[in-house]
Amino acid sequence: MKFFFSTVFIFIAFSSALKAQIVTVSEDITMLRDVNYDIMGKFGEYILISKQYGAEVEMEAYDDRLYKSWTKKLNLDVKKADVISVFPGKNHLYVYYIHERKDSSFLMVRKFDAAAELVDSTLIKSYIKDGENRNFKLVASENKEMISLHCILTEDRLEVLYFDNASMKLLADHLYDVSTFDFRKDFNKILISDRGDLFMILDNAKNATRKTDQVLIIIRSGILSEQPFVMEMKELDFFVYSLLFEVDNKQNAVIAAGLYNDKPGNVSLGFVTFKLPASQPDQTNISYIPYEAQTIANASDGKKIKVESLTDLEVMDIMLRNDGGLVVIAEERKEYERSLYQGRRDFYSMRFAIDFYYEDMVIAGIYPNGTSHWQKILQKKQYSFDDDAMYSSYFTFKNSSSVRILFNDEIKNENTVSEYILSGGGKHERKSVLNTNRQDLKLQVRSSLQISANEIIIPSVKRNKLKLVKVAYQRA
Repeated sequence: MKFFFSTVFIFIAFSSALKAQIVTVSEDITMLRDVNYDIMGKFGEYILISKQYGAEVEMEAYDDRLYKSWTKKLNLDVKKADVISVFPGKNHLYVYYIHERKDSSFLMVRKFDAAAELVDSTLIKSYIKDGENRNFKLVASENKEMISLHCILTEDRLEVLYFDNASMKLLADHLYDVSTFDFRKDFNKILISDRGDLFMILDNAKNATRKTDQVLIIIRSGILSEQPFVMEMKELDFFVYSLLFEVDNKQNAVIAAGLYNDKPGNVSLGFVTFKLPASQPDQTNISYIPYEAQTIANASDGKKIKVESLTDLEVMDIMLRNDGGLVVIAEERKEYERSLYQGRRDFYSMRFAIDFYYEDMVIAGIYPNGTSHWQKILQKKQYSFDDDAMYSSYFTFKNSSSVRILFNDEIKNENTVSEYILSGGGKHERKSVLNTNRQDLKLQVRSSLQISANEIIIPSVKRNKLKLVKVAYQRA
């Protein structure tokens, strides 16, 4: 069968003594229009894929060889529902949804086991229809037990529900009603820790034209907190942008990393980081880490230049080190819009296209005190056209000893997937992982999912066909 041919071919191409990776490819999964597909992960002995369309949620199970074992519909017991999220927990699947009946709306959750059988169901909250649009978003803690469901009601009102997946209970329901914030304009992100501390970030950087206009607001509240703690960071020394936030559950803190410059724009002088302890949120220190001279030289391909800045970078990843430090990844991203006008007769039917350039990665190791440990530039060149860059960028595969950064060498049908193996001390090497020549694959590497310490699933989407590609490292 074609399945076996694909597996053997790729494995032989990249076997090397004891360092081989085994690549397994599923058969085609036909993708239907208006259906949302998502890789849930590995539950028991099966890899589960969810298919959601309207009020119907279907689960497909694939065994270790990626043969389809079964398909089941998840019973929501309603004919019409607005599905908020199909969420993969530690050992169970959860479907959060709203269904309406006459003058009321009901926010529900159903819990299913690894065999897609119903385990529990509960009403989280009911609402009398009042004309407000409750478009809930789900945020989960790292341990997947604490859930935040939040929705922006107006520019100064935001509702947050705290839910415990383990006990299937609503822990708290908070309504933030403040006149000094604009949730619709300045809302950045909500984070929730394993302890149940919630951090809400508001950031007006994209609208600021002067450094003194910038305000970064972090609101911290707990499950039982009636009065949230509000911290405002004003009068920053530089413009800060491309901020990314993560919860550090070991240190019980919020960590942020971004870029800074002395004026607005897409130019940066270096990285900015700060740590906000949950127990002492007013004790926050900001660190500015300029690019090293060698980093600038490497970014310029060794050419001597006078500038001390880099352009077109976005911070994409924050990785927490065991010593309390960070590894921050910024990626060079450029988009150019151009017209496809080919003559006077086409003037009124002119169409625009977007070229995507996703290129080098600037990576920094940062000590716990906010000073620079090391900086590296890892090169890649990815160009695509009018595809939303879905095959570009990278995926980080993590274990206790190193990080593997996987990416497509080129964005085309026949392509090589490569990786940088990066240690916590900044050492790196580049290797080839697999080749898709004559395999009828087009890999969305950035959408991969790590399912164990040595396995990842990479989706291949080509035309309307989805394939699952499992890469198992013999030595992770």
